[in-house]
Amino acid sequence: MCIVWCVLQNPQKICYNSYMNCKKCEELLNKYRYDSLTGMKLRHDYEEEIQKLLDNDIKFYYVLWDVNNLHKVNRDLGYSAGDKLIKMCSNIIKDTDFLIECYRIGGDEFVSTHSNNPVLIPNKLMTSVTVLSGTANSVSELVDIADVLLTKSKYRRRSDR
Repeated sequence: MCIVWCVLQNPQKICYNSYMNCKKCEELLNKYRYDSLTGMKLRHDYEEEIQKLLDNDIKFYYVLWDVNNLHKVNRDLGYSAGDKLIKMCSNIIKDTDFLIECYRIGGDEFVSTHSNNPVLIPNKLMTSVTVLSGTANSVSELVDIADVLLTKSKYRRRSDR
């Protein structure tokens, strides 16, 4: 347990430790940092990296993505179909314009950061909203703004049916 903690806290240092070699250290670190299904970074890096952008007053666009009907797909078609949907959505996100980084932050939620305002093509797979970084001072503030916009967007989408 101590070795794993050391790897997660200071991966460079553990490589000199006789308990593990660098390859094993790298494998453990990747399991901790990257989602095995999508290859995207996970919540730990997301919060840290977004806060660094905010702290350094770097202008960026924050996009919150939500996969539509994942629960229904999992229930009706099975989890392998749900996994395919998640992978398909993650590939769409990875192909967006001006991408800095993308993260899987929940079962059906993703975040991407962009250096310029990305052109998001509406699709039935996901709902997304974009927030300019200057509107918030912290990650939690940015998330709150995006969550409100996403909820409104999903509500509008349902009422348009």
